[in-house]
Amino acid sequence: MFFYVLKRLVIGSLTLVVASVIVFASVTSANGDPRDRLATCIDCDQSAYDDDVETFRLDEPFVVQYLDWVKRIGTGNLEPASSQGDQPVIEVTFARLVNTLWLVAPAWVMATLLTMYLSLTSVSNPTKVRSALSRLLGIWGLAVPAFLTGLMLQTAVVLVADRWGFKPFRSQGLKAESPVAFISSAVLPVTILVLMLVSRRYAVIRTAVEAAFKEPHIEAAIARGVPRRQIITRHIPRLVSGPFLAGTLSEISLLLGGAVVVEIVFAWPGVGQLLLSSLRSSDIELSLFLAIVPVVVVLLSGILIDVAQAIIDPRIREWRK
Repeated sequence: MFFYVLKRLVIGSLTLVVASVIVFASVTSANGDPRDRLATCIDCDQSAYDDDVETFRLDEPFVVQYLDWVKRIGTGNLEPASSQGDQPVIEVTFARLVNTLWLVAPAWVMATLLTMYLSLTSVSNPTKVRSALSRLLGIWGLAVPAFLTGLMLQTAVVLVADRWGFKPFRSQGLKAESPVAFISSAVLPVTILVLMLVSRRYAVIRTAVEAAFKEPHIEAAIARGVPRRQIITRHIPRLVSGPFLAGTLSEISLLLGGAVVVEIVFAWPGVGQLLLSSLRSSDIELSLFLAIVPVVVVLLSGILIDVAQAIIDPRIREWRK
C-alpha cells in the first residue's frame, strides 16, 4: 500500500508540474505583456513600469519568469492583488472561496442524496412517475447548458415571485443581512449545480444499483426473506461505492467549472467572479493563483479517491501495479 500511495504522489507531482506550466503560459498570454499596457498608460509613470518589469521578470526568458512564479507560490510571497485594492492574494482568494464552498458543498450533498434515492427507488420499486422524473433530470442537465437553465429560472422567478418581493437571484454571499436572505440568494445557484451533478451521475449509479441487485448474495438474501429496506440501506450502498468514488473526481472538476459559470450568471461573490474580475483588470498574480488552485484541488482529490478505492477494493491496487 505504501508503494501504491508513493506512486500516485509521484504521478500527481509530475502532472502538477505540467499543468502549472500550461496555466502560467495561458494566463500570461491571455493578459498580454504588461509593458505594452504601461507604455500606453497616461496616468502611469516610469517607476510603475520599472517596478512591474522587476517584479515579474518581464525582461527575462519564459523559463525564468515561470521559476520565479513557482518560487513565489512556494514561499507564499505573492505580490498584492492590484485589482482588489492591493490586498494579499491568498487572503482575497480564500475569502471568496468560502462563498463558493457555500454553493458547492450543499449542492454536492443534495445531489448525492437525490441520485441515490432516484437510483434505488427506480430499480427496487419502479413506477411511471419515478421513471419519468429520473429520465427528465438526466436528460435536462445534459442537454441544457447551466447558464441557460439559470436564465430560465431567473425569468420564472421574475414572472411568478417578483410581485411578492422575493428575489432569490440577488446574491449577497456571506454578506447577506440575515440567514433567510442568504438562503434565498443561494437557492437558484445551488439548484443549477444539483441538476448538473444529478444528470451526469444518475445513469452510472443506476447501472451500478441494477448490477448490485443481480449479485448472487443479494439475490440469496431476497430469497431468504431479508427485508428489502435492510438490503437497500445496508448492502447496496457498499456495492455501489466503487462507481460512486470513481465518478467523484469528475464531479469535483465539474463543480468547480460549473460554479464559475453559475457565479457569473447569478452575480454570486465567489471565486468565479473574482477570476473574471482579475482577468479583466489584467491582474496577473491573482489570475495565476486562481487558475492553479483548482488544479491542485483536483489532483489532491484524485490521489485521495484512488487511495480510498484501493482500500475498499484491493483488486484495484493489484490491477494498477
